[in-house]
Amino acid sequence: MKKIKIAGLVPKVRGKVGMIVNIEVSVILISYNKYPENLFTLYSLENQNYPKEKLEVLLIDDCSTDETRSLKDYQPAFHFKYIKSPQQLGRAGAKNLGIREARGKVLIFLDAEVLVDANFISNHLKHFVGEKEVAVSGTANHYSTYSILYPQYSRRQIAQLHSLVIKEPLYIKQVARMLKIPKEEVLNFKRFFKYVRRSQQKIPLLNKKTIKGELYKKLAFPKPSFPRVLDEFGNNLTGYHFPWTFFITRNVSVRKSSLERVGLFNEEFRGWGYEDWELGYRLFKNGVPIIEEGNIYSYHQEHPYSKENRERDKFKNYVKLVEIHSEIEAATLILGILGKISFEKLNKVINEYYQLASDFPHQYDYIRETFNQVTRAIPQFLSQGRDLNSLYSGIDMKKILSQLEELKKYKKYDTFVKAFKLLL
Repeated sequence: MKKIKIAGLVPKVRGKVGMIVNIEVSVILISYNKYPENLFTLYSLENQNYPKEKLEVLLIDDCSTDETRSLKDYQPAFHFKYIKSPQQLGRAGAKNLGIREARGKVLIFLDAEVLVDANFISNHLKHFVGEKEVAVSGTANHYSTYSILYPQYSRRQIAQLHSLVIKEPLYIKQVARMLKIPKEEVLNFKRFFKYVRRSQQKIPLLNKKTIKGELYKKLAFPKPSFPRVLDEFGNNLTGYHFPWTFFITRNVSVRKSSLERVGLFNEEFRGWGYEDWELGYRLFKNGVPIIEEGNIYSYHQEHPYSKENRERDKFKNYVKLVEIHSEIEAATLILGILGKISFEKLNKVINEYYQLASDFPHQYDYIRETFNQVTRAIPQFLSQGRDLNSLYSGIDMKKILSQLEELKKYKKYDTFVKAFKLLL
């Protein structure tokens, strides 16, 4: 494959921090082949209104093969440490390396290709007054933005980027200059698409100055997580059975002492997915509240879709999660992951499951045990590529259907009954 060159990007180096002072917060970035997006993220962290002498940023390079290694010479105004992992550690292992190296009392995990506004750190830290234990999520106000024009973008991505670029004269001029075409050609999507595909360069749409001016917001579009959950349960997630699903390490903070108490990321989780939820679940079960901060904004930098199949990794890791956590909450969440039922309705399923156990301690054991058994087995079947129809081998379907019909007459367990029927 012909190597793609990058045009017009030379990182500027600033002077080192002088005297070492008490570091209050460490931002941990893990990165694998994400240059220059990781450089842009560092630029956005330079713009923080939080005192730079109290801020540490650690970039864990998990054996990248791109120009990420050039960041070892990066010298911003905050304390910065570039760490090359001795071997490829994966997501959990790289984050654990960052935790062990971090000097801050509060740790913020941030994806290495996420841009943040000037209030990002301050809005996290306002929840860590005194010795309070808490985990703070910044998933609600999550956006995607375009920082690089890649020839490998999908047609949908190029069309979306084009619709944003043509609204901004600055970007029309910049793209025309970088593609070496008239500005009028940028406005015509078919011709724009052709020129992008022919380009042998990935073209930076941002630089240090435009990141400081937060112009990346002009190329952004919203991608919020769990908006209806927050509408129903509020930012404190009061009464929600799954607050640990907000512990997403693209943007979350927690005390280092909390992690030392409950344990670090489980390195048995390999590939993509759920090592953060598993740690979040441990924090939650050990009394650490997980909340959402509504004033934290983050902007994930779009990149070409990976051709690797993450589905098998994802379900293999979810099998590990339900093996570690035997509670019905962990098993039932698979219905939300598969899009069978909304996350806020899943909460009602759990409430009715427990209500049924309380109302009828012995009468409906079989239906509850089968529900637990089937939901726990689904990720295992999917990770192995097996037909879900074989899930029900050995299950007395006649008894299940009869008991579901009985439950309907009580009009107290309708959401649970509907959820169970979705499995059949």
